[in-house]
Order: sequence, then structure tokens, then C-alpha cells
Amino acid sequence: MLEQLDITNYVLISHLSISFSSGLSVLSGETGAGKSVILSAIALILGEKAKADVVRRGESEAHINAVFSYGEKDAGLRAFLEREDLTGEDDTIIISRTIRAGGRSVNRVNSRIVTRETLSALGAYLIDISSQAAHQGLLKNDVQRVLLDRFSDVHAELEAYEKAFRAYQAAESELNELKEKSERARRDYDYFSFCLEELDKADLKEGEDDVLGAELKRISLSEALTEEVSASYSILKGDIGEGALTLLSHALSSLNRASSRDPGLDELARRLESCEIEAEDIAASLRDYLSSLTFSERELEEKNARMSLLQRMKKKYGPSLSDAIKKREEFREALLAVDNADELLSEKEKQLAKCASELERCASALTEKRRKGASRLEEKTISILKKLSMQSAELSVMLEKIPYCQHGQDKVEFLIRANKGEKRGAIRDVASGGELSRILLALKAALSEEDETGTLIFDEVDSGIGGAVATAVGEEISALSKSHQVLVITHSAQIAARADVHFLVSKREEGERTFSEVRKIDGEGRIKEIARLLSGKTSDSALVHARELLEV
Repeated sequence: MLEQLDITNYVLISHLSISFSSGLSVLSGETGAGKSVILSAIALILGEKAKADVVRRGESEAHINAVFSYGEKDAGLRAFLEREDLTGEDDTIIISRTIRAGGRSVNRVNSRIVTRETLSALGAYLIDISSQAAHQGLLKNDVQRVLLDRFSDVHAELEAYEKAFRAYQAAESELNELKEKSERARRDYDYFSFCLEELDKADLKEGEDDVLGAELKRISLSEALTEEVSASYSILKGDIGEGALTLLSHALSSLNRASSRDPGLDELARRLESCEIEAEDIAASLRDYLSSLTFSERELEEKNARMSLLQRMKKKYGPSLSDAIKKREEFREALLAVDNADELLSEKEKQLAKCASELERCASALTEKRRKGASRLEEKTISILKKLSMQSAELSVMLEKIPYCQHGQDKVEFLIRANKGEKRGAIRDVASGGELSRILLALKAALSEEDETGTLIFDEVDSGIGGAVATAVGEEISALSKSHQVLVITHSAQIAARADVHFLVSKREEGERTFSEVRKIDGEGRIKEIARLLSGKTSDSALVHARELLEV
């Protein structure tokens, strides 16, 4: 239930605070006084997109705050709040929107910033607005389907169907993708076979090109390397005179003899011995390296030929050797897929058939639930339409079978015969504006027992009606207010007279500015407003009629 609405710096409203109660609340006032402004502010609280021009001229931002309460019966709302981690204290929801002059807005629920999409999803649990736009929306098949589904309580069946529909779409997509892939592979089979044979024959190995490149570089430098390394080896081994190793050996012998006389030289002797051993090891390594620099012409040709092959494979399947190796496995998998295509396609077709069977079962269950709900909705709506002075009206809910779509296999069409002797047709074709208002009200009333939404708002539901019909509409709205909080924006005295609480929306000018205001009226103030709604002025006869309406 909406308990409090505060609006600041919004269009013509400088500051406004309204406390609402249960039952039926009415807002009335002259055309242009600001009733639609209040309704649009409530729509913003429910997640409607904000425009920059709603900020009052001269102000930097507008603020709208609303306080809602909910109870144990609001299971869907409670589950949503818990799922979104928006639960507040004492079963209260505080929603605020700040709209800046630049057009950006900040949305909060129980002090947490939320997206407009989350706000819109939450709003669907809180308030149901029936306006002129809703009347026109009633002409659309999708809106009629949603109304029927709410009345028929098809939540479980629709959820099962949507799951089956997604599974069917996924299976169908996988099958089509496999068919396309198999067809491409069949067309390229010979080419893939040639490529795989070529790559297998090349026997590529990761990093082989780097290793081979290093070897060829060393070969190209072998002459210079041989000369320098041989010189170093000769100096160590003494191929020219006494070598460094011989001299180290002589030096070590002399130092050992000296250390026998002076033990303080033992450490130096050990260090020199280590140098001799290290030098001998280096000489041996140089000898082995010189041996590795010996290449035959044949070996060089083979290495160059291998490098040419690797470069060709990289150019054709690369750019890197790793890419070429990966390509080899892709060709192998593609050929294997062709070889196994029939088996894989058969499996996917079986999977699709299974999904189609489940989809058909879920669609049938959904349709059956809708048909049962349609029958009850027809009966209940016709009963309410009779109370709304449409005694001869007949409503039929038709379900036409269509291809599978996101919402089932049914196109829902509300057909109406508004008057006896007239043809039955789609609401958009045969209902007048006043009849459309009453049909929407009748549907809302029929849905009231199944609807979890605690607050219903009717914006000018009296459009196109008057007299006894307006009285009947007022009675039905009053009946709705026994189970829901109902807010009505009206120009009808018969409807306004039914209110538990009456608010008067007015406009005043102060200096160069215009202000919209709202105040609760009762007693004589309310009598005068009812009289104005009756005749446009507060004449004596209008005042008498107003008192009579309020006493009914």
C-alpha cells in the first residue's frame, strides 16, 4: 500500500506531501491543475524513464519519495525484495528518485542505489496504473494475453514452457550449426586431406625452427669460431711452447714445496690447485666444442632444406610454427567430424525431437490452463459489465493457435458484443471510448482476487461516461477498494462522492511563478467540489445535488 508521497521541485510542484490510507482515495480539480503531474511522479517511482524538463525551472534537481508498506500476503513482493537484497525494516519500502536538470537520475530502494530496470520490476508488484494509455494498450493482443495469464495463474505452466522453448531453440541452433559445419567440411574434404597429409609428412615440432635457426647460425660462423676457440685451446694446452696448464702445474709444485716449510701458504696452494682443475675442465670443453663445429656439406644441406620446409609451412599455415601445428589438429578434427557427421547429426536430431516433444507437452498444458481461465474470465467480466450498465454485453476470449513463440502457442483476442443485435468483434473494432473504459475496469475487477498488486490507480476512468453509468462505475470502484487501495483521478461527481478520502488539486500564481498544490477536503469544502464537478459551478441546486450524492 502507498502510504506517503513527497514531491519536490517537479514541474509545477515546489513541494508536496500527501499521506494516503487504505480504501478509495480521489483526486479531483480543474483541468491543468496538476493531477497528471502527480500521476507522472508516481510513474517515475515505478521506474518510468525520467526527462530533464521535469525539473522545476530554476532548480538543479527534482526529488520524489514514496513509502510503501506490505504484509504476509504479498509473497511475490517479499520474494523479490529478498532476491534483490532490498528488504527494509518493519515491512516498509522507501523508494526515492533524484532527477538532475541534465537528465540523469539516481534511484534508491531502502537507501540502496538500483537500476531503473530493477525499479520497474519492483513497481509491477506495488501499483497497477490504468490510464488512457492503458485503455489503448487493452487493444493489443499481447496486453490481453498478459491479463488472461494473470487471471488464469499460469505462472508455473509459463515458466515450464519458456524453459522448454529455450531448450528447443538451443537444440535447433546446435543442429543447424552442425549441419552447416558438416556441409562446409564435406565441400573442403579433399583440400583438408591434402593439407593434413602435407603437415603430417612435415612432422612439425614445437620450437624446432628456433633450435634449427640457432644451429645454422653457428654453422655460418664456424670458421671464425674455430680459429678463436682453437687459439684459446692452444694457449691452455701449450701447442705453441709451454701451455698455461703446464705453467700452472709448475707453479703449483713450487707452491706446495713452499707450503711444506710455511703452513700459512696451504690456503693459496689449495686455491691454485682449484684453478688448475678448472682450467683443465675448460680445455676439455673447448676440445668438445671444436669437435661440434665440424659439419659435412651433406649435413648443412639437410639442415637448410629442413629450415626451408619449416618456413614454407609457417607461410602457408602460420604465421608461427605453433599456428601451423594447431592448424594440423584442426584439419584432423574437421575430417573426423565429416567421418562421424551422420552419427552426430542423428544424435542431434533425436535431441531436437525430444525437445520438441517436451515443448509440445508444455504448450498444450499452458493452452489448457488458459482455456479454463478464459471461460472463467468471460463469465466474471460479463457479470461485472452488467453492473456497469452494459447489460447486453458479451465478452469472448479466443485462443488462436500460432507457431511456437516465447509466450506459448496462443494468440489471445478479446472479442466483445457491446450491444444486443450488434456484431461481435475485436475490442479495437467495436468498443467506444466509454465502453473501453468500462471493459478495462471490469477486467481489473475480475482480476482483483488473483492480483497481488496492492494499489490500483485509475486515471480518468470516467472518460466518455456520465449519469447512471458513472454511478455504476463509482460503485464498482468502491467495491474494488474493499480489497485494494484504490486511487482515482476523476472529473466525475458520482465517482468522487464514493471516496473515503478526497484530495483537491489546485493551481495558484505567486509573482511570476505558478504552483500546484494538493489538500485534503471534507465537509463543506468537499460538497463545493462535488457541486463543481456536477455543473462546473457551486450553484444552490448543484450544492443540493452534491449533498444528496454524499448521503447515498
